[in-house]
Amino acid sequence: MPFRSNDLKNDLVRLELLVPEHFDELYSVASDYRIWEQHPEKNRHEIEVFRKYFHSAQNAAAAYVIRDRVTSKIIGSSRFYQHNQFFKSIAIGYTFLAVDYWGGVYNRAIKQLMINHAFSLDIEHIIFHVGKYNFRSQKAVLKLGAKLFGESEFESTSNNPVNLEFRLSREDWEKHNKLHE
Repeated sequence: MPFRSNDLKNDLVRLELLVPEHFDELYSVASDYRIWEQHPEKNRHEIEVFRKYFHSAQNAAAAYVIRDRVTSKIIGSSRFYQHNQFFKSIAIGYTFLAVDYWGGVYNRAIKQLMINHAFSLDIEHIIFHVGKYNFRSQKAVLKLGAKLFGESEFESTSNNPVNLEFRLSREDWEKHNKLHE
């Protein structure tokens, strides 16, 4: 699968393909309830709920653990999913980071790696599904240059499966990067 690249890295992070052996270390990050406070699945910090999340990652186009390049510790996860060859689109999401990595440059560094990788392939549009009340993540995707497209029902075990859908075109990404050089 073209999205399964194990060489996504920059000065801050390394994205490593998720394997079953990552479960314990990744769960030690995900067990912090604060990560999921604005998320539709607020109980994902519970081990059995997280286990479902983890196993669903193995069906994604590519799922990654995120490692801090300095400490080599796992600090979160993200994935590519819903690849649509006809529309030349892929979704990026299911991203979470340890609380200590919030509010800085890490989320942008991770998304930048994934977006650049997708656009190096035959992709023209990237989709982000964000919980309707996940205001932190909404701000983060807007900072990337994505635009709100609308609401979408999304497969979820939560009582609120409505997400906002943001889209980022290759053209908008290139413009956004030129403005922020």
